[in-house]
Amino acid sequence: MAAATPESFAKLEATLLNTSGDVPLHARFRSLFTLKALPGQQSIDIISKGFQDESALLKHELAYVLGQMGDPHAIPTLSNVLSNESEDPMVRHEAAEALGALSAESAIPLLEKYLACPERAVRETCEIALDKIKWDATPEGKAANKLAKEKKEQGIAQFTSVDPAPAVAHSKLVSSRSTESLGPNAVNELRELLLDTSRPLFERYRAMFALRDIGTAEAVDALAAGLSDSSALFKHEVAFVFGQLLSPHSVPALVRTLEDVNEDEMVRHEAAEALGGIATPEVLPVLREWASKPDAPRVVRESCIVALDMYEVVRIFAYEKVGDWGKIDRATGSFIREGNIFTDVDCKVALSDIPDGLRVRRGNTENVVRIAANAQAEIGGDLFSELGTTGEVALRVHASWTITPRNRAAILTVTDAYSDYLEVGTVFPKLRALRKLEGKAIVTEALHCPAYAMLLTEKGVGGKASLSLHTGLSEAGVVLATGGTPRWQYNSESGLWRTACGYRKTLEEADAVYTPLYRLKKVPRGWRYRGAPDPGLGLDSVESVDDYPPPWEELDEDGEEIPPTPDY
Repeated sequence: MAAATPESFAKLEATLLNTSGDVPLHARFRSLFTLKALPGQQSIDIISKGFQDESALLKHELAYVLGQMGDPHAIPTLSNVLSNESEDPMVRHEAAEALGALSAESAIPLLEKYLACPERAVRETCEIALDKIKWDATPEGKAANKLAKEKKEQGIAQFTSVDPAPAVAHSKLVSSRSTESLGPNAVNELRELLLDTSRPLFERYRAMFALRDIGTAEAVDALAAGLSDSSALFKHEVAFVFGQLLSPHSVPALVRTLEDVNEDEMVRHEAAEALGGIATPEVLPVLREWASKPDAPRVVRESCIVALDMYEVVRIFAYEKVGDWGKIDRATGSFIREGNIFTDVDCKVALSDIPDGLRVRRGNTENVVRIAANAQAEIGGDLFSELGTTGEVALRVHASWTITPRNRAAILTVTDAYSDYLEVGTVFPKLRALRKLEGKAIVTEALHCPAYAMLLTEKGVGGKASLSLHTGLSEAGVVLATGGTPRWQYNSESGLWRTACGYRKTLEEADAVYTPLYRLKKVPRGWRYRGAPDPGLGLDSVESVDDYPPPWEELDEDGEEIPPTPDY
């Protein structure tokens, strides 16, 4: 739990309430979310003072935060906001939703009262909040909330928000994030429920959050169809869900929503903030335009200002340096600066001498290796060997990783979590028994791809990363094996490796990412990967990919890379 001094609280209060009169809106939002991270009555009391402000956008966010903090101390404030019929409907709606998030049974009479509110967004929110409170009291609701709390405490929850409605439970994907557990028509069925205006809003919301949990392009398209609904509340929640998913696939729909001058301000505001979180390059000019439009509604203009601040924060952290990887732009999947991923890293074991006690779980030795990242990233696969007319031996390892925040944290914070496979190696007795391979080293490299996939999902993009890694070993030149989007190439004559992998953010879309070249060099007491070829060795013999230039221009006299020019 975070802690703060009285002085810290005083500064946060002064910033949030703009006591100086010159605090920019985005700074006030940052103070608000800092207070959210400091649970307790003092934070709630400070936040509650903010409802005297004139900004509906800020007050709406105050109500949202109070609901997410999970403290019943906020119920009286939220009840007063909902009861204030002169307050902006967007703020009142958020107060009602927050009462539902708090499962405030004491507020049931008030919520029932406003089921007849002339403001549609308010009465619809009260309807959903009442259904949420009732559901929380059921055995299913109690069990689900207990599980959600445990996952949040363990840091493995895909989304940490308290949702206005729980995701429908018929899809195992809601809990397992496994695309194999989905039926072939699951997304279509959820889409039908989402768009069925004859069904209660609570049920439609449950379909909405199930589609969020699925997170594929098909699910995003289904959600986007909801932006044509007649209910501003419903559309605003779709935009909010897109802000959680952070899927670039949703950008066109969000931009259309933001730019639609006939759309409700509440919906446009949520679309703007979702775009700020996604923070792809094409978003910036749109947000800048609407942040400075003098005739734009205030809540839209202010939302774009806040979204621009979100954009800058996201872009600050868009360049991730991990070990010796260099810098990678997570938004585009491109290398900003090349790094020698395996420079001076000695493999501790060369294939065969796997001692007991190492963190590798083997089922069938040739088939399964589980990487120890708290047992959350695994390689399962099929091994085959075949002799070709020129003496080739093909080795295939199929690998897949289900991406979750817990996986991501383990991969990025536990150095050895994804290097065990490389350092330990894997025994392939069938291949080692082949006379053709006597004296040859067989090393399969499964380090780069899973860690890179984690980087691409750092912003919370769910989905499934599936990597098929293929390599060929040969004495007779280049052997190229392909399978799906990924491919590996090994050239035994030059000693160069090119690895390439396709990262599937969704089941329908594949973003190809190509890694640099590496040289496998045998050294005393182990194996070493280096980031550059031998001095004077040309690259002509290595098949290259058109959209991936070599990561170096020249080598120094010791065969080391000369850093690229700043323009590279």
